[in-house]
Amino acid sequence: MLSVEKSFSLGDFETYLDNLWADPEQELRLPNTLKADAIGGQASLLQLVITWARRATENTPLRIYADGNDEVSIGHFSRTAVGLVALNFARAIRGYGDAAIERSKAMETALPFVEAMHFGHLSDLRAFAKTTIPLICIDNAKRLARPNRLYSPNSDQVRSRRDFADLLHAAGGVIIPRSRPISDPRLISAAASLMYEAFLNTHEHAQADAAGNAYRRSVRGVLIGSRYIKRDKLVPSASGHRPIEDYFQAWRPDHPAAQHAQFVEMSIFDSGAGMAQTWLQKKGRVSTGILGSQISIEDEFQAVLSCFRKGGTTKGGETSGNGLFRIMRVVSDNGGFIRVRSGRLSLVHVAGVPGHQSDVDEGLEDCKRDFPCTLTLALSPNGLFLRSGIRLYQSAEGLEKLNGSRLPMSSASLR
Repeated sequence: MLSVEKSFSLGDFETYLDNLWADPEQELRLPNTLKADAIGGQASLLQLVITWARRATENTPLRIYADGNDEVSIGHFSRTAVGLVALNFARAIRGYGDAAIERSKAMETALPFVEAMHFGHLSDLRAFAKTTIPLICIDNAKRLARPNRLYSPNSDQVRSRRDFADLLHAAGGVIIPRSRPISDPRLISAAASLMYEAFLNTHEHAQADAAGNAYRRSVRGVLIGSRYIKRDKLVPSASGHRPIEDYFQAWRPDHPAAQHAQFVEMSIFDSGAGMAQTWLQKKGRVSTGILGSQISIEDEFQAVLSCFRKGGTTKGGETSGNGLFRIMRVVSDNGGFIRVRSGRLSLVHVAGVPGHQSDVDEGLEDCKRDFPCTLTLALSPNGLFLRSGIRLYQSAEGLEKLNGSRLPMSSASLR
């Protein structure tokens, strides 16, 4: 059985994925509540749940800490982003003593959470999610298909860039303390553009596999959160992700008495096959998926890079293809980081000193597995950074990358 702990690091998440890949038919046990210190941890766990559900058999159950009649415990689980997605994706649900839990009854306990999400009542959502505003779209699930904050009411039309900027501003007012607001209009505009373009991409591409077959269940959404992490917990929370570890190592509070680091987090996730597959399909290079088409890690990496370059886009319509490019520039100016977990790749864009180009821009990990996509942006309103804490990783072994550097598969550049 794959049992997820209440508190976990990004390194733990990668271990969970490794274990799942080694034994795809194992049961999944999830806690009723999470202490997600890791920035992007909740989005990562959603990615794990989706991956598990896609590979599980009809008889492989989801296990939660409740019995069949314990509406209180079931409600604690169902009124979370992870719980809601897990209940909808699992083929069977079990509690204590192998007691069967009916999906319909479990979903009844989630109704207040679902209604707050559907109608976009952000203050009510915060009452359930505490530090995170989740907005989730689950296709083929009643009342979850088109949240009003993401779609125009009673339609399949994704809302406009301006609507996403209004959403980001409103969510910030609910979860971010007034003493530490994100008020830079350029930053809000760029972050909203990222959220809009990334979500529009998931709307267009996350509902079917590489062959065009609709998934039994598909999900996409955004998570907007505020994280307070004890200073001594920062580096351990990024265990296994060296660029983020060094980023946290370089973090210093803007007030010497501060005991916590504050981060504003925005994650976009979906159940599709990843950014590279979408890009390569657009170019006519894949028809059966990344693995089925025997696309190399290097080609997959270059495809993701193309999405981040100016003018790069996987979409048509009004999108300019500059959303990801602009957010990279703005994050670099404001001392944040972006983590992308897509297909077989884990990419990190790290900004060192605000206003300067950092020595390390990104880290690439060759995960050798095909997973859905998550993209997390993090900014620290109360942080300063020591440039000496950022280092460049190089090795004599590895692939030839940009700028003529020889970098290992565990590290690369997005410049």
